[in-house]
Amino acid sequence: IRYRSRHSCWTALPIFNELNETIEKGDHNQSLSICNKILAQYPTEKEAISSKLISLINLSKSDEAITFIKSNNLEKDNQLEYAYALYDIKNFKESIDVITKSEQSNDVMNILLAQNYYKLGDYEKSYEIYKKLIEEKINSEEIENEADLFANFLACFAMNANNKDKDFLNGLKKYLSTWESYYNLI
Repeated sequence: IRYRSRHSCWTALPIFNELNETIEKGDHNQSLSICNKILAQYPTEKEAISSKLISLINLSKSDEAITFIKSNNLEKDNQLEYAYALYDIKNFKESIDVITKSEQSNDVMNILLAQNYYKLGDYEKSYEIYKKLIEEKINSEEIENEADLFANFLACFAMNANNKDKDFLNGLKKYLSTWESYYNLI
């Protein structure tokens, strides 16, 4: 899970610049500490809340992130972070529930949904989500640099007993960078 993009208003106060620097360095402990300082002064600052949740998740403190979300009624405003924290603690069914009820519909949420289904052993649902994402990327010509998407799709394809989409997979040949993966599935 990634930090949200920073708004230009963050540069108005030095503490926000400090938070940006720690995020860029990947120092999640320091980011969490700074988020707590910001939230002590500005308890409803959305970007600081999101950054705190992402820091907690990156520090393997997803239980703490969930507690923070629930105790502050942040389920609706931080659906991605909430769903990911649930996924991280292996509460796949509740994560799916959060995602399917979410007002957010984007690639990240759909990938997380597919991953939840995969972890539950529902490879067909996972496969269908990845297939749809890949089709959308191909149609919008945004398919470059999607190695993770392909890797997850191929894993679902391999686990899916039906494997009825060999024609679809054949159409992906030109996008696959590792022919070994393709060759092992055909």
